[in-house]
Amino acid sequence: MAVFSRETDGGSVISVPAPEVKLTRGALQIRWKLSTGGKVSISEPYVDGRIDKAHFHKGLVEIYTVHEGWIAICFDQGMALGLTVCCIKPGNSCTFVARRSMAHAVYQPLGAVFVTQTVGKPVPNPERNNNDWYPTDASTQARYEEAIGAWLVPQM
Repeated sequence: MAVFSRETDGGSVISVPAPEVKLTRGALQIRWKLSTGGKVSISEPYVDGRIDKAHFHKGLVEIYTVHEGWIAICFDQGMALGLTVCCIKPGNSCTFVARRSMAHAVYQPLGAVFVTQTVGKPVPNPERNNNDWYPTDASTQARYEEAIGAWLVPQM
């Protein structure tokens, strides 16, 4: 079993046993599977400007909570409203809920530390090791990246 250790602002070190540690798409991800069928992940990017692949879940709801830095989430509100990008910071509407079948992508700048909690009953995708994770098509991914890029320009 791996141990996730992180120094706090006060200089003390927090260490937590983590059964699964992965390096995925430019981020360190530590995962704990819950007995309820969901999971909790802590993500910390090690590459600046990482945009997650746009995806959705058929049976799960994802809850994002930011603890340090910020993240931006792009999601589709439907035909009438289109794509929305929201910035999540600690203490400022710091939780975002991705509903079932809601396509979303996350922009993670360097220094962001956030927790993703999944709840619900997973619908396995055999093309993704039976995880409840379904990619969007290439044109949707491009639209999400464009929306996040347009949102980032005035922020810089």
